[in-house]
Amino acid sequence: MDLDRSFDLGDARYSADLQSEQVRAYLDFFPSAGVFRITFGAVAGRSRVAGAATAFDRTTAADAADANVGTVAVDARWPRVRPYLGFGWGRVPERGLGFSLDVGVTLGSPSARVWATADPAAQDVPAAEQQRVQDALQHYAASPTVRFGLAFAF
Repeated sequence: MDLDRSFDLGDARYSADLQSEQVRAYLDFFPSAGVFRITFGAVAGRSRVAGAATAFDRTTAADAADANVGTVAVDARWPRVRPYLGFGWGRVPERGLGFSLDVGVTLGSPSARVWATADPAAQDVPAAEQQRVQDALQHYAASPTVRFGLAFAF
């Protein structure tokens, strides 16, 4: 999956590209003879956001005292393996058509690296900008999932 987005954060305009390649494995537990189930699983693969930020006012970008730090790059990555927990309804029918619904969440806090790109002499990005990006990414530590399924047995 590849997704592009632009947004404002603090004194900068970010342009980001999400890249995600995942393999998922699930184990369903049926606590009763009914159709309700609890799902445990793992999501493995590469998920990252790469992007750049340009300051609205070059002297305030990254809280830098030096106007040379006007553009910063960001690289955020999620853990390679993350746990999944969910619940759902439905079973594969013995015969005919069946439906299922699953709702769950994948957990894993991303880590980010931020660096200046405008001037090779100004590669150090202040800790405040690094922390601002890291704090914004914590909103994405839990990824909700909704899945609909269709099964046919004959």
